[in-house]
Amino acid sequence: MEQIIHFKGTTKTGHLNKLGNGMAYYSEDDNAYSEAESSDNGSQKTQKGKNNIRPIDVNDKSLSKFSQQKGISNQNTTTKQHAGDQDEAEIEEQSQIKTNKKLQIDSQSRVKQLGGANKDLHKRFLAKQGTGNQRVDSDCEAKNRIDKQNHNDALKNHPWRHLIYGPTVHENSFKKHLTLSYRGLVYAKKCLKGPSEKFIKNKQVLVPDSKIPKNRTLLLDLDETLIHSCSLKDNPDHIVYAKSEYGEESKIGLKIRPYCMEFLQKLSQLWDIYIFTASSPAYATAIINFLDPDAKYIIGILNRGNCMETKNGFFIKDLRILKNKSLKTMVLVDNLAHSFGFQIENGIPILEWHSDKNDVELKALMSYLVEAAQVEDVRKFNRERLRLMELADSKMEDLQI
Repeated sequence: MEQIIHFKGTTKTGHLNKLGNGMAYYSEDDNAYSEAESSDNGSQKTQKGKNNIRPIDVNDKSLSKFSQQKGISNQNTTTKQHAGDQDEAEIEEQSQIKTNKKLQIDSQSRVKQLGGANKDLHKRFLAKQGTGNQRVDSDCEAKNRIDKQNHNDALKNHPWRHLIYGPTVHENSFKKHLTLSYRGLVYAKKCLKGPSEKFIKNKQVLVPDSKIPKNRTLLLDLDETLIHSCSLKDNPDHIVYAKSEYGEESKIGLKIRPYCMEFLQKLSQLWDIYIFTASSPAYATAIINFLDPDAKYIIGILNRGNCMETKNGFFIKDLRILKNKSLKTMVLVDNLAHSFGFQIENGIPILEWHSDKNDVELKALMSYLVEAAQVEDVRKFNRERLRLMELADSKMEDLQI
């Protein structure tokens, strides 16, 4: 089993990388920039496109050196004075000391002012960024909600919305599914010619019964209904090994539809489940052995050899070949509507699946099949609920697609 996960996260906060310690915070707000510049009282210069404000450090070595030089100069001056002038020199020295202290106090005050200005700029910048992001996010979220609501409302009242069983669906997926189902049904009604009774009898098979018969038969298509097989280059979730009747072994990339196992587990309590696929026996057996290795849910497999192939290469799954099963209690779930073209009212079309991890069609379909398991004749139930015969008789322009 091989699981390949590829996810790469990106960031768009590169413009914040330079906002660190020791650097002045910048702002795209011209007013904020002007306020910071004016707070300097003209004593600092700015370069074009760059804020050059540098707070003064109270421990600056140049300031200490300046004070020391002043002290030495004063001492030299006083030693040259006459002893009678000593008092005057001391007064001058004390005055100079007071001047130095005043310079230090002024510098400290200056630092606080500049630091406060920078902090204020920082707060203004972050506040603006935060408000801007919130406003953009809010606008985007509101637009997405409106678009989603309009989108849901547009499909909610569509006459064939019920053919998608999940609560939400993409409009393009819905239109594609409806178009394929419609064309398959029209092809079945207008182009398919039923085989003779003799041909049917020759194709009939006895399928194995479950240990505890449910008297309800659920036939499930395989590809694009329960699973999707792909190339190993397409990052499959699993790799399955299939061996042909000639002994040749091949690798199959496999993706399993969400809720597949829950679907099989729950419905196997109400239905006798069989796989009916147009694929080869070796392929189908390998997939089913992987999905249900202990045969807890799936009783048997009908493959391509049990289908009827048309001149156009379509494989039709005629349910009459199941000799020991009744059409009144049998349904076929398939993503291709022409597959149940001979028994349209026994068919349940399902949205084809390839890799969407958010798909919930199997989960939503469970409730429909739980209800169908309680009715006497599933054909009448499907006729009233799905209205496929009505869809087949519709005109393309009336489908609102």
